[in-house]
Amino acid sequence: MTKREPQILGPVSGRFFELCNREYAVLVSEVTMSPLYAVERLTPAQMKRADQITRSHVEFGEDYRLPVEVRATSYSFSQSGWDRGHLAAAADFGSKAAQDESFLLSNVVPQSPKVNRGVFADIERAVRHIAHKSTTHVVTGPLYLGAPRYLSNTSIAIPSNLYKAVYSPQAGMVGVYVVGNGDDETYSVLSVDEFTRLSGIDVFPTLPDDVRAYKALPKPFSREVAY
Repeated sequence: MTKREPQILGPVSGRFFELCNREYAVLVSEVTMSPLYAVERLTPAQMKRADQITRSHVEFGEDYRLPVEVRATSYSFSQSGWDRGHLAAAADFGSKAAQDESFLLSNVVPQSPKVNRGVFADIERAVRHIAHKSTTHVVTGPLYLGAPRYLSNTSIAIPSNLYKAVYSPQAGMVGVYVVGNGDDETYSVLSVDEFTRLSGIDVFPTLPDDVRAYKALPKPFSREVAY
């Protein structure tokens, strides 16, 4: 790990596995059996290529780079009532191969169907809208606040919240969207500093203090927009 990558502050336990893909990277935790975050750098050229790709059905698949004891399977989510929620969204990526990689289960956490298909998808669209205009750095991950919960008959932890951190200096956009992981589709926007205090995660450790204290992000889009 380098100082430019998100930093988990305070004590940690278990092993971590950093996995690099064509257009995103994840850090997977042995303790949660799922990614702690996904990191992306979205560019206008990448967004233009992504718009031209015809989406087709892709099955979620195991990530065989992970040890078997840390590896989620599709059976883990079967009849669980939880969606397999992407951290790095398939629609972000500028090639079919990169989009297919987003369906690796190393990029997935248990997510409320209402949130996954509602406000979180709207947040993803808002971030792509920024990235169509200027290079945008994105960190997406789960939070585990309160008593732990797990998918039935697995050791896969269920997040209490999801977040998407955004920094686009040219657009003057920075901040962190935070949503719950239940039936409530409300969201909040925090500064990087506020989010670090809440979560113990420094998503953009190299930002200057004035940027860390600032927050400016668009409202989530309820439908695709014309770029």
